[in-house]
Amino acid sequence: MTGMFEGWDAVVLARAQFAFTMSFHIVFPAFSIGLASYLAVLEALWLWTGREVFINLFNYWLRSLPSRSAWAWCRAS
Repeated sequence: MTGMFEGWDAVVLARAQFAFTMSFHIVFPAFSIGLASYLAVLEALWLWTGREVFINLFNYWLRSLPSRSAWAWCRAS
């Protein structure tokens, strides 16, 4: 029985691991920064207009994983 990565040398495997890691390091910060900006706009719209739809959207997106720790930290201080 042959292994899945048989014939691949350490350099190719290291490059594949680096590519996998870097793809997450690019996607997640971009998503977090964009979501934080979106949440700030939603809260500002809610404060400006008083419409409940904006705070409902804000609370819905606030439950997402990347924003949970950042906004909780901001609210606590």
